[in-house]
This record gives sequence, structure tokens and C-alpha cells, in this order.
Amino acid sequence: MEQIIAKIDGMMCGMCESHMNDMVRNNFKVKKVTSSHAKKETVIVAEEGFDDAKFTEEVEKLGYKVLGIEHQPYEKKGLFLSLIHISEPTRRTPISYAVFCLKKKKITHLSLINIRR
Repeated sequence: MEQIIAKIDGMMCGMCESHMNDMVRNNFKVKKVTSSHAKKETVIVAEEGFDDAKFTEEVEKLGYKVLGIEHQPYEKKGLFLSLIHISEPTRRTPISYAVFCLKKKKITHLSLINIRR
């Protein structure tokens, strides 16, 4: 997989970002796409063989201008786990642990595990 960073001129607001993301999802086989009007860029994660010419053509149909396209190998960011012991003084047998799956300092999943001694 590769990450494509396209510099785009003409995006002014969040709706412009949404239109750009929808266009990419509808015309290309991608894993992930994000756009930023503040950074003036669209970042796409796709399989190898992304068609730059078709992308430029589709962007120009929306009324924006492609200033440049950069391809980089995509490295998936790791998943961090944290294990926290929750004491339960009223129960003797089970010990409960809360497992948090953290991604960029946000809790994305919470599950409880009971372990018997």
C-alpha cells in the first residue's frame, strides 16, 4: 500500500473537503482518504497503481486545481494496549481488568476481563 499526498488549490471549507473525499471514494479503490482545506491537501491510502492522471482530471471536474502529487510507502500505525487493574475488595475470587485499546491517545474500545485465581 502507498500513501498519496495531493496538494489541492481551491478548497475553502469543510464541505469542499467532503466533496473531495466523496469524489475519491467514488472513483478510486482506496482504504482511507482525508482532506484538509487549511493544509490544502488530500491524503489517500490506496493499493499500488494509483492513477494520478485520472485523479487530476476528477479534481478539475470539481473546480479545484492539483498543485502536486507525492507518493510514499504507507506504514500502518501501531495499536497500543493498556492494562489497568480494578480492585474489588468485596469479591475474593475474580479479579477484573479493564483493557483499553488506545490510538492517538483516544479510547476506541473498552472491554472487561474477569480472571479467576
